[in-house]
Amino acid sequence: YGDGVYKSTDGAKTWTHLGLDDTQHIGRVAIDPKNPDIVFVAAIGHFYGPSPERGVFRTKDGGKTWQKVLFRNNDVGAVDVVIDPNNPQVIFAALWNTRRPPWYTYSPTNGPGGGLWKSTDGGTTWTDRSAGLPLRAITHITADPFDPLTVYVTYSGFAGAAEAQPGHVFKSTDAGATWTDIGTTLPNLPVQDLVVDADLPNTIYIGTDLGVMATYDGGASWASLGNGLPKTSVVALALHRRS
Repeated sequence: YGDGVYKSTDGAKTWTHLGLDDTQHIGRVAIDPKNPDIVFVAAIGHFYGPSPERGVFRTKDGGKTWQKVLFRNNDVGAVDVVIDPNNPQVIFAALWNTRRPPWYTYSPTNGPGGGLWKSTDGGTTWTDRSAGLPLRAITHITADPFDPLTVYVTYSGFAGAAEAQPGHVFKSTDAGATWTDIGTTLPNLPVQDLVVDADLPNTIYIGTDLGVMATYDGGASWASLGNGLPKTSVVALALHRRS
């Protein structure tokens, strides 16, 4: 596990430790596109037991001080946090109650209390937006860069024998009020990451346990893009905008 957050101001030549030492596992860091001193950290926390160092943390002074702004309990951490590129006051966060005991790789890893939360005041207050979503493992959020009402989330799914189930992709066109499952035609694979193509409508790419898949029709069908990739987990994707 890690020991918190680091910051570089010289293009990654040198780094300064900024605290959050006991968060141990951090799922995402999100920087306000209009104010680089405002940063959110999604902290999963300890994988092997309860801990208060979980949830979403915010700094408004470039990491000098931190405030825990979203916290359920000592068992529920935050795995993702996203700032809406259309409005930095809108923040989405995914909470996850997960365990990974070292003596059994595929033990049950999901507990109660997870889900999707939304803030419309820069992370000060939060509203549960989980209605219509699986409450156990929402692990990735993507806000559409051109449509402030469209949000995508992934339910990771699991390959372990104890709780094997496929991943899914959900879409909201009303800023998270309601959700539609657009991953019903996906193969029986866990889903790791998701990016939306900002140049091609209805085009989404996901990382799975067996490579990369894409949809060009908004999720009605999915195709494998695995040529040249090893048949293994793809946990992070990045897309260069062409226009």
